Amino acid sequence: MTKEANAAYDSSWTFIFAWLLLGISLLISGVRDLYDPAASAWTTWLGFISSAVFLLMAVNGMRLRRRRRESAEPAGAAS
Repeated sequence: MTKEANAAYDSSWTFIFAWLLLGISLLISGVRDLYDPAASAWTTWLGFISSAVFLLMAVNGMRLRRRRRESAEPAGAAS
């Protein structure tokens, strides 16, 4: 795998992991809400914050990959 393909692979898996983490945290908070409504708030916020961090990492990786690809193109190729 080239460096660009590897970066694309890593950022896409980070993106998928972020959404899975959000879904799991919402599921956990929903189940905890059934048994103890006061305890579910911290799991929900923890899920939102950690998912936001992973989503930002994935978006940043995609943005960096796009910049590298654009900088690697010759000047005349864009027009």
